Amino acid sequence: MSIKKLFKSNKKLFILIFFMVFIGMAIDSLSQYLMTPAYNYLRNMNLLGFILFMCLALGCDAVRLGLISGSDYLYSKETQNYLHQIRKKLVAISLKTRLARLQKYKIVWLPILIN
Repeated sequence: MSIKKLFKSNKKLFILIFFMVFIGMAIDSLSQYLMTPAYNYLRNMNLLGFILFMCLALGCDAVRLGLISGSDYLYSKETQNYLHQIRKKLVAISLKTRLARLQKYKIVWLPILIN
């Protein structure tokens, strides 16, 4: 298992995850930037301006939370799918070796079973 193979397993999904995280971080920065005017309005006793900017900041935080949580979910899902593919390959290899051993011993044990 390597990060390159994990990325190559579904490139489109990883590009989507990257953009979701990138946009989420940009929205988080915007949310923090909106707090400065909100506090300025509060200091100037403008309650309506303060409430407006706080609502905008909370909206940005909600969008950021959705994007980051969605990207975490998609990454976890893709990682689990990749690990499932690895397990499937390991089981197939294990079954092949066990069947080869079984066939080998079947020939050896065949005279004993006949008697």
